[in-house]
Amino acid sequence: MEDMTLMSRIINPVEQDALYRILDSVSPEELIFIENPALIGSLSGKIGNLIRLRRLVLTESGGSGGVSNWIGEFAYLEQLTLLRNRFSGEIPMDAFRNMKKLKILYLSENAFQGAMPESIGSATALVKLDLSHNGFSGKITENLTCLKKVELLK
Repeated sequence: MEDMTLMSRIINPVEQDALYRILDSVSPEELIFIENPALIGSLSGKIGNLIRLRRLVLTESGGSGGVSNWIGEFAYLEQLTLLRNRFSGEIPMDAFRNMKKLKILYLSENAFQGAMPESIGSATALVKLDLSHNGFSGKITENLTCLKKVELLK
């Protein structure tokens, strides 16, 4: 099985549904990496069907809206980068419960709000964590102490 990478040069930014048409045309096991699709608007729950996704990188891709519960479905995810977009709202409290392989989590420069989910402590393989330039509030979860491998924390 070949890994498939979607790069921003493949998807026309004017075509809002291009990513979803591609997602509909592949099996969940077939699509392993998604990098910088020219996404305009919100991510749908369809992306949560990609159960073997290893890397999701959406940097300056025009993404917006909330991340809802699809974020918690990626047991194989090693990198989640939603850098410099317009994602907003609260991250579900159990968002990271299945992410035992997650090594890189960059959520900076969005408009996330509310408390950081306590389930972040479940991502015990985490090495890089950047939550800066958002509207997170409240206490820092004690579960961050479970992240023994973290080398970068912002």
